[in-house]
Amino acid sequence: MQTSTVFLVDDDPLYQYMIRRYVQEYALASNFVTFNNGLLAIEKLKELAAADSPMPDVILLDINMPVLDGWGFLTVYQTDEKLKDKKIPIYLVTSSVDERDVEKAKCYNMVLDYCVKPLSAQQLQTLLSKNIA
Repeated sequence: MQTSTVFLVDDDPLYQYMIRRYVQEYALASNFVTFNNGLLAIEKLKELAAADSPMPDVILLDINMPVLDGWGFLTVYQTDEKLKDKKIPIYLVTSSVDERDVEKAKCYNMVLDYCVKPLSAQQLQTLLSKNIA
């Protein structure tokens, strides 16, 4: 069984391509959606919530992005009335190895893990398999 929908929020087109290939090659999700920044992802989540549509099963979130970074995304997500009660597993997937970022991630209860890029196909499979209904 595969995860239905995975959101990847990351501004790196090469990384988006690599994760998309893993998802397709290993049939990890039936629906894979990418967003170049946190604002686009938040807007989509709000749209889904307003329409009472299914939410993504997993969000893979980068920290460093333009417009709205990962920290901004998490702040909006946990305070927005339409989103704060949604129980979407979020994994921070970033190139940052800064211990301050690792500690800051622990302040967000919806963040299940902090992963350093690049993820291997096996790591991605492991993350997504934890969230199969």
